Amino acid sequence: MTGHHGEDAVIAAALLDLSAHDQDVARQAEAALGSLTWGRGVGAITQDRLQHFLWYELPLKWIGSLDDRLDIAESLARALDLLGLARYAAVCRSQDTRAILEAYDRDPGHGLAAFQRANAASGIHPPDLPELTWGVMMGPIEAALFISVAEFLELAVSSGELVPGTRGWRTRQQGLVRNRLGAPAEALGGEALLQAIQAERLLGWVDGGRSAIRRTVLSPLVDRLLDPAPFPSGATDASFSLRWLLEQLVEGVLLTQTGNLGQKFVQAAGPRFGWDVPRLPRTEDDVVGLHLVRAALAMCRPRPHRHGSIRRARRRDVPGHADQRRGHTRQRAPGECLRGGV
Repeated sequence: MTGHHGEDAVIAAALLDLSAHDQDVARQAEAALGSLTWGRGVGAITQDRLQHFLWYELPLKWIGSLDDRLDIAESLARALDLLGLARYAAVCRSQDTRAILEAYDRDPGHGLAAFQRANAASGIHPPDLPELTWGVMMGPIEAALFISVAEFLELAVSSGELVPGTRGWRTRQQGLVRNRLGAPAEALGGEALLQAIQAERLLGWVDGGRSAIRRTVLSPLVDRLLDPAPFPSGATDASFSLRWLLEQLVEGVLLTQTGNLGQKFVQAAGPRFGWDVPRLPRTEDDVVGLHLVRAALAMCRPRPHRHGSIRRARRRDVPGHADQRRGHTRQRAPGECLRGGV
């Protein structure tokens, strides 16, 4: 608490200095600093927090005209200058800030899009990774780690280790974040940051229904999902075979009169599904792995063509296409087929 009080005194001195020259500027700066720090002092100010305030909160949550918002940004910049935070003051006065506020004034949707572009281009906003998509709603651990990664990226940018806009910088940024998330954290008992996020999400999933029965059934799965058993020696991941078969079916595969896969297709697919004997298979029943995967897919309601083939799906029939129009692609998991989901 002593540290906060000391920082509050520093902010108070800066505001007093501003009020000696312009009381309106001092009032605007005080209000902006209050929203920016939530009473936690100068140490709570980060570039990610500042950009979120200037480019999202100020235009959407503060009542006023475009000129009012530009004035607030300038008043905040003057206060940050007095606090010795010239780099943050420059963000307040940047062309990005003006352009984003002007875009919001024309249309909130345009402003939000401009905010997202500029936030990503700054280099300090944690990007999604193939192994981690940051949640829209985060638990306390994930939220704290998101802030930590943003501060880590800010340090990388300010030190020149990461230079946004240069060739390959986004790949470099992802590599830095991946290394950061893979590092063990003493505060988490040596657990890697990524594993801590996954554990929090899994526990939230287990407790999500607020049902004692749900928790009893799902709790034993948590450790197995966080630390899955390795495949036995020589075994392969069956999902690759399933994915391959799905791709072939989308293109269209001829069926026999009895509704089975044709002989040529079975013979070509055999090696992918464990067929390793000298003679060629004749029917899908000969290739047990193929037959089992096909049977599982049958539970997904395949639509056989009346002329004896599994037809090429129209775009609206392809799972996930409707989600693509909304900007989100969702692939059906093999487990959904096994449950008969559609």
